[in-house]
Amino acid sequence: MLEVPYQDSLQVEPAAGWEFTDCAAVRRAVTTSTAKVGDEAVRVGECAKDGFTLISERYSVELKPFRLRVPARSAGVELDWDYQVQLEAPEPAAADKEVTLGYPGTAGAPLRVPYSDLGITCTECRAGVSIKVTGVDPAGASAVASSTHLVISPADARPGTVTVRFALADDTGEFGADSTLTARFAPQGASPLGAAHAVVVLPGDKELPIDVRELLAPEPAERITVDACGKPSAGKLTCARSGKLRYTPNAAPGAGGDLLLDQFSYTVSTPEGGLATGSISVVSASSTLASSQVQAGGAPGAAVQTAYVPPAPPAQQGPATDRLRQVKRLLKDVGA
Repeated sequence: MLEVPYQDSLQVEPAAGWEFTDCAAVRRAVTTSTAKVGDEAVRVGECAKDGFTLISERYSVELKPFRLRVPARSAGVELDWDYQVQLEAPEPAAADKEVTLGYPGTAGAPLRVPYSDLGITCTECRAGVSIKVTGVDPAGASAVASSTHLVISPADARPGTVTVRFALADDTGEFGADSTLTARFAPQGASPLGAAHAVVVLPGDKELPIDVRELLAPEPAERITVDACGKPSAGKLTCARSGKLRYTPNAAPGAGGDLLLDQFSYTVSTPEGGLATGSISVVSASSTLASSQVQAGGAPGAAVQTAYVPPAPPAQQGPATDRLRQVKRLLKDVGA
């Protein structure tokens, strides 16, 4: 079995006393096997009688393990060596095992949690991370996933906590282990405060000014203070207590269609103790989400492919990564 490391290369060498005899045949075989997905998934790099390199620049869910026949020779004996080639799967979509929201919901009212606040990472979520709710406590509480938010509803109007178990999947469609989100619901203050969950269009790759005081009700803007902002995954955010936020993308946006460019939450308060949290979902002008409202959520327990593309996990580099890959290959070779 030849497993090409994720977005990396694999050197294939003949056994002692043998040599490879037909690099053209190797290239043809790999090209034929990857024709439907493109040579970025697997291609042959350098090739000579003492070995060849398989290179993967992009993971492909569609590329299944394929047979690679390599002509070889030793002391006048010629035969074909058969290999099975597959791509190393990327790190799966994941969130911290235990997630606690840093802001409360209002007792008796649904709480919309932007996916950016769940700490999700994903290597291959080009089509948006998928999420499904696998459990909710206490009895009577509920949680459903929409394309942009996890919507949590408490069992009643009393203060308390709700825990939500959820699982994530990347473009492969395979769901991983559950994570648990704990959300606190506080009593509604004497002066109710509402914060909007807004969809905002990014003007090209330029800075985006956002005045969240325009997204609040029913308090006058001058009485509002921004207490905190969530962390965007694809840009930088200046969070000001005045409510005048400034978002700058890390790079020119490439997403469109049904995908978000970025997302973050904001929490506001009033002098009397009013507290509310809203969110900003950043989209491109061509996005189908540009003229839509935040959805209420899908069916309970249903798997939902979201519009949120999480950041990739921190890259692992250097000798430690190479040693880890060597250990993983050894374990596979011995059947562990």
